[in-house]
Amino acid sequence: MQTLQTTNLIIGFGKAGKTLAADLAKHGQDVILVEASDQMYGGTCINIGCIPSKKLLVEGERRAACATEGAEVFEAAMKAKNGLIPKLRAANFAKLDNLDGVTVLNARAEFLDDRTVKLTDPDGGEQTLTAERIFINTGATPRRLGVAGEDSPRVLDSTGVLALNERPRRLVIIGGGYIGLEFAFMFHAFGSEITILDGGDRFLPREDRDIAEEMLRVLNSKGIKVLQGVKIEAFRDNTADTSVITSQGEFAADAVLVGVGRVPNTQGLGLTNAGIKTDQRGFILVDDHLRVQGKNHIWAMGDVAGSPMFTYISLDDYRIVREQLFGDGKRNRADRTPFPTATFTEPPLAH
Repeated sequence: MQTLQTTNLIIGFGKAGKTLAADLAKHGQDVILVEASDQMYGGTCINIGCIPSKKLLVEGERRAACATEGAEVFEAAMKAKNGLIPKLRAANFAKLDNLDGVTVLNARAEFLDDRTVKLTDPDGGEQTLTAERIFINTGATPRRLGVAGEDSPRVLDSTGVLALNERPRRLVIIGGGYIGLEFAFMFHAFGSEITILDGGDRFLPREDRDIAEEMLRVLNSKGIKVLQGVKIEAFRDNTADTSVITSQGEFAADAVLVGVGRVPNTQGLGLTNAGIKTDQRGFILVDDHLRVQGKNHIWAMGDVAGSPMFTYISLDDYRIVREQLFGDGKRNRADRTPFPTATFTEPPLAH
C-alpha cells in the first residue's frame, strides 16, 4: 500500500477547510485536502445548502408575484439551479487544485492513529497518508427518524427535496424548525399544499412568544397547516402517494420532507483509533481554539466541531485556526461576538 506524507491534511472541502488550504499554500506549506464526494467540492452551502435553496426561494417568490403556474415555474427553477451548482462546484475545485502546494484527493479518510489515515478512493483503491497537522472539516448531515418506511423514495431529507424534478402537489414537512419553515414558504410559493407536523408542544420554542405567535399567524394566513405534538410512527407507500402515519392520524403526501435537525459527519472516520473524543450528540470535542482535546496537532472546524451551523461561522472557525498558525493565537470561540442569523421566510425572521 502506497504511503503519502504531507505537512497539512484537511479532511472535508467545507468553507473552513477550503479557505485554510488556500491560506496554507500561500504561506508556502504543502496541503492535501481529502473530500469523500466529488459532488461536495465547495461544501454544504454551495452544493446542498444556502445557494440552491435560496435560488429556489427567489424563483418561488417571483412565481407568487406573477401568479404564474407553479408546476412549470418549479421545473424551470430546478433547471436553473441544476445549471448553476455544477459551475460553482467546478470553480471551487479549480481554485484550490490550481494552487501550488495543494493536492485535492477524492477519497474517504479513516484514522489509523492520530497522525495516519487510510484513504479509500471511489474505485476501492487504498493508500495511507501521514501528516504533521490534521484539520477535520467534514460537516453535518440530515438526521433520520428511524421509523418504518423511511426508505421510501417519497420520504426525503433537505438534500433530496432540493433534487426533485416535479413540484409535489401536497408536501408534508416533519419538523417545525427553521429548515422546515424555509421549505414550507418555498414550496407554498410554488403552489404546493403544505402541512407541517411538529413533534414539540410549543411552536419555535427558542423564540420569544410574540415572535413565534406572529410567525404562526403568518403561516396560517397563507394556508400552511401546523400541527404540534405529533409523533411520527411510520410511512406507508401507496400507488400514487405516501401516507405519514402519526399519533394524530394519517396524512397523504406526494412528497415528505424530514427536517428534524442535523448530525455530525463522523461515521467511518475511525476517530477512536486516533483517540479523538465526541460528545453525546457525536460532535468532536474541542477547546475554544478548536484543538481536539488532548491532541495539539489536530483541529476540528465548522459543523462537525459543534459550531453553529452557518457558513460564516465555519469561516470564523478558519480565522481562529489561522491565528494560531500565523498570528498571535488570541482569537477563540469564547469571545466570538454576537452574530446575525436569518431564516428566509416571508417576511424573513432575523436576529
